[in-house]
Amino acid sequence: MTDLILLPTDGSDAAEQAADRALELAAEREAAIHALYIVDTNRVGNPALCSTELLITEYEDNGRELLEDLKRRGAERGVDVEARVCRGEPLDEIKKAVREREPDLTVFGFGDDKSKMMSHSMRDKMVQEFEQVVLH
Repeated sequence: MTDLILLPTDGSDAAEQAADRALELAAEREAAIHALYIVDTNRVGNPALCSTELLITEYEDNGRELLEDLKRRGAERGVDVEARVCRGEPLDEIKKAVREREPDLTVFGFGDDKSKMMSHSMRDKMVQEFEQVVLH
């Protein structure tokens, strides 16, 4: 039985397809979703710098909007979606969420290597780290 699905997302087309699949699975299995939007601080630089902090804040705001839309879509399907925006290295933050939340299933969307978070280069690392991964 699946009670909780972890859904890391970056708003890319591939991540949106994964979100649709996660919502579908959650509705079928009466599961909840823990959606995670990670601002990759390795890509945006040192947050102590004013312009960098503004950029990170903009990314966080975009993430909140994306997650609010996901929560609305979940509500339309009767799926409870809990959402969180955080800063850090994506793989580390996803590992942390897996340890803390202990999801039954993790759904990832992978784009190209220019994707904001889920590149093919991360796919290999994810597969090695997680037993219960669905790649979309």
